[in-house]
Amino acid sequence: MGAILGATRPDVVEPELFGVIALPGTTLGMAIYGMVTIGLALGVLLVAVSYVAARFDSHDPAKK
Repeated sequence: MGAILGATRPDVVEPELFGVIALPGTTLGMAIYGMVTIGLALGVLLVAVSYVAARFDSHDPAKK
């Protein structure tokens, strides 16, 4: 999606990773921005779900 936005409106977008690293508004810059942003968001959610699942799993297969 970032590549499409960068290709259609490169003059409007000015992506910045974490508010620090300025990326060009080109197709490649927007694609990198989209990949890093979505990857980080999904990674944080995965870590949170794994933590909660490991900490609060009450299922014990030995007990029936």
